[in-house]
Amino acid sequence: MLINKDTIEYLKQVKVLRSISRAAERLGISQPALSVQIKKIEEQFGIQIFDRSRTPLIVTEEGELFFEYLDQSQQLEKDLKDRLVELNGLQIGSLSIGGSGAFNFIYLPDAMKEFTAKYPGIDVHIVNGNMQELVDRTLGGNLDLFISSPVDKKEGIEFENLLKTKVYLCVPQAAEINEELKEYQIPFEKIDADIEHPEVDLRKFEDMPLIRLSSELYLGRLFDSLLENAGMKNKIHIEADQAITSYAMTVEGVGISLMCGVEIKKMPMMKRPCFYMVDNKSCIREMYLAYRKGKPLSRAARAFMEVVREHFVQAGIATAE
Repeated sequence: MLINKDTIEYLKQVKVLRSISRAAERLGISQPALSVQIKKIEEQFGIQIFDRSRTPLIVTEEGELFFEYLDQSQQLEKDLKDRLVELNGLQIGSLSIGGSGAFNFIYLPDAMKEFTAKYPGIDVHIVNGNMQELVDRTLGGNLDLFISSPVDKKEGIEFENLLKTKVYLCVPQAAEINEELKEYQIPFEKIDADIEHPEVDLRKFEDMPLIRLSSELYLGRLFDSLLENAGMKNKIHIEADQAITSYAMTVEGVGISLMCGVEIKKMPMMKRPCFYMVDNKSCIREMYLAYRKGKPLSRAARAFMEVVREHFVQAGIATAE
């Protein structure tokens, strides 16, 4: 099936988002250009891949068959490359890694620096996406592995513990409540330390603006649970789409938020908020390495997993399992 990789990505984004305009925006191309690409492929194979008369659009029956064989052809190509890598002892090869934007920004760069230095012949493709997109890509053979937050275990995906980090309540430095709660504040140097922190009563911050995350995100669900347990209803709710955004707002004095210790320690910011622990038992976040169940990992993928585990242990930024 002679279709270049860019076009394959275009088609798959349209399928996932069920919208040509949304797919074009995500891909950074114009909607007319994307429509032309789709039309060319449909004419090449003499089929209609998408039913554009529906809103949102849907994949036609022949389109589903097209994507099924597209996935199979990509998997065959990848299997061939993986076998060649095995024969060449990791001197050449490719590796595709998925993660959220936050993970790829915070966790990945240092580990990737070590991996590429050790295996310079391996071409690495890094993919951003939400959980469902990463699962779909992995099951479709388009990702070797991805980094996952705590989730309901997905069918067909194998999860391995990578690290464990604590979750802290972040409060603007200028907040008056900080003076009253000095004994509960956690110094930056003790973030993610292997100790039990003093626990602060979340109700002390009831009158402060709250920056929450979507309930689709782990930190969003955790914050909702903590607030429910405290019987709190904050006066102002600001919702952010990423923890990095909520943390940056806290640094600038907008309101309180939650952030993982490993991310706090890696965040390239000169200013910092005040840190507190609400509940030592529940304010824990685990991260996993995830890959397709039943499919042997390529040698390159196994090598990456080994490097990333060693990196987190040596860096001391989290407790490796």
